Amino acid sequence: MNQILIDQDDNNKTFDAKVGDIITITLRENATTGYRWKVEGVDEKIILMEDSKYSITSDNRIGSGGTRTFTFRPQSLGKAKVQLSLKREWEKQPMDLFVVHIQIT
Repeated sequence: MNQILIDQDDNNKTFDAKVGDIITITLRENATTGYRWKVEGVDEKIILMEDSKYSITSDNRIGSGGTRTFTFRPQSLGKAKVQLSLKREWEKQPMDLFVVHIQIT
């Protein structure tokens, strides 16, 4: 079992994984602005989201941002697209999109 680490610089990239690997996506987020990363699309028959956590930065100042960490685990063979959007709950259009493609062998 491997851990695959993905961050902001990996947008639109493809990664190879095996069933049972752990895929961690870490993105910058500032929850105080109302903008939060959400899973917009993923084929849960192929890859399953296990967790989503928000951590504030170490400087701990008011209004400072942090990171959102998503944990996924491949369930079966195939190709999965993981699409995340950064938006406020009440807005329809996202401020940003993040997409990665996972090839599971």
